[in-house]
Amino acid sequence: FKNGILGSVIEDHLYSDLYHLLNATIEATIEDYKQAEDSEVKDDLQRNLAYLTVGLRLLDPNGKLPDIGGADKLAEVDYKSCRRGIRAKSVIFNQNVDFSYCTPWGWYANSDKVSRFYQSYQWLSKVYFPFRNVTVNTLSGGGNSFRRAVLLYRSLTLAKVGQSQAILLWNRVGNGFALCGMDAYYRIHTILPPDLSSVLDRSRGSFTRLLDIVSQPYARTKLMLKIRKQRPVQLGSTSIFEIGSGGKAPDDLEVFRFFPLIQPSESNWLRHVGHEFKTETDEPTPTPLSLLTLHGH
Repeated sequence: FKNGILGSVIEDHLYSDLYHLLNATIEATIEDYKQAEDSEVKDDLQRNLAYLTVGLRLLDPNGKLPDIGGADKLAEVDYKSCRRGIRAKSVIFNQNVDFSYCTPWGWYANSDKVSRFYQSYQWLSKVYFPFRNVTVNTLSGGGNSFRRAVLLYRSLTLAKVGQSQAILLWNRVGNGFALCGMDAYYRIHTILPPDLSSVLDRSRGSFTRLLDIVSQPYARTKLMLKIRKQRPVQLGSTSIFEIGSGGKAPDDLEVFRFFPLIQPSESNWLRHVGHEFKTETDEPTPTPLSLLTLHGH
């Protein structure tokens, strides 16, 4: 019943919301790219454009955007990996990614619109921006992930769909999954765009001023502390310099995501039933484990 409601909401509302949201955020990012003078900042914006472009192409395969600074070439590589559903290295993020999560399954594959929405949403939420402050070589790295997160947030807040702010569409999409109890980001050290709203309100203003803020070590650390105070996400007392430098596994890092992670209700059911599963030695007529997996899908 819940899946049926969510499927209808995606078909009638969220698909269109995400489409307009991505187009508007891309336009805002292009405007910042035109203003940028520093080559490293331009590379960060180019990678953000590629990231958003992959999401848009998964949603609308016929969509074509102007190639800004080579963003289209980066997007093409990760887009193909998403479509193939393989484990590969993301050239946009310099992360090893299991792209199979972009493959729709179960009821997500029953509708073309829902299927494409699922692929796009999974890409936009699964890949992440670690809150490190390391500028990586632009030829082989993923750019400055902290600055990229701030610039992506700025694009989202500046973007407009008609006369309305694009962030309102973000709320509709994010809340759609939250109301269904599928958003799992509270259990993961994740920072979402609304969590930055009170500490990055100046990002709506001068582009040069924002870049100045994120380039100063003291200002960056102060910004992280403000984020931590705004919403406790178990960041600990680590400064922006130490995050990512202590040998933590990627899953343990404090990261920024464009959308909250979602956990399909089928997975919750499997996890519950799995605890009660009994082997053949414990049960005269056991349930084959493969049937549980099949039923979950």
